[in-house]
Amino acid sequence: MNRDKYTWHSVHLDRDMSVVVYGTKGVPVLAFPSKSTRFDDWEKNGMVDSIEELLEAGKIQLFTVGSVDDESWLCENGINVWRTARQESYYRYIVEDVIPFIRKINKSKKLPIAAGVEMGANQAAVVFLRRPDIFQALIAMSGIYDARYFFGNYIDHDLYENAPERFLENMAPDHEYIKLYNQRKMIFCVGQGSQEFDGVRALKNLERIFITKSIDAWCDYWGYDVDHSWNWWVKQIRYFLPKVLETEKEAAAGEVKTEEKPEKKAEKKVPKEVKEVRR
Repeated sequence: MNRDKYTWHSVHLDRDMSVVVYGTKGVPVLAFPSKSTRFDDWEKNGMVDSIEELLEAGKIQLFTVGSVDDESWLCENGINVWRTARQESYYRYIVEDVIPFIRKINKSKKLPIAAGVEMGANQAAVVFLRRPDIFQALIAMSGIYDARYFFGNYIDHDLYENAPERFLENMAPDHEYIKLYNQRKMIFCVGQGSQEFDGVRALKNLERIFITKSIDAWCDYWGYDVDHSWNWWVKQIRYFLPKVLETEKEAAAGEVKTEEKPEKKAEKKVPKEVKEVRR
């Protein structure tokens, strides 16, 4: 399997960040790692091997990124305003650095699928729900979509923008994004076993909001034997990813052309200092 690693200095995060690209063609999949981990988290935990057949067949091209969760969501001793600003900077890094990079590398001209596990599920949900114009689908596994779980009752503008359970609740019924959400494929999955209680609670609340806003999202609750572990996330990605690809294939080869206008800085050019390392 083809594997390329790219590293460049992110202006948004003021540090070097790496992206690993698996495969050479196909629908781009942007994968977010579990909490506080690196760009190779999916590879180390068997996720890449679990979808190797799709990669080898050229059906998908996988892009895995690292996180800064220790400085934002999980930085319990940090100053809240700094933590939320750090999360917003990470969001900007994804939207303004990584997405243009994917467009440069991937030649399919298809919108990427956002996917993630645990904290990565939160990040995938945030970027998808804030920018459904630049993604075609979402697969979020075992996330906790509730900013209060990490910040208590604290709230500011940056946190609000990164808390789907807040901004979706207040979204106007005629907001243009609702129509766009319903043209996409959204999958949220959580087990009901060990360490999944908070995830179940958060997803049920998010599901309530989807129903209230007439947003079509697949919220899937797996059995009481399904715990918070890579063993199950591997099975879930193998189950859900082909279903998203089937939907993508049926929807006119998956090329959904939309006018990018929602947020002001939709994209930037890939930084000039990108350097490639092959293995």
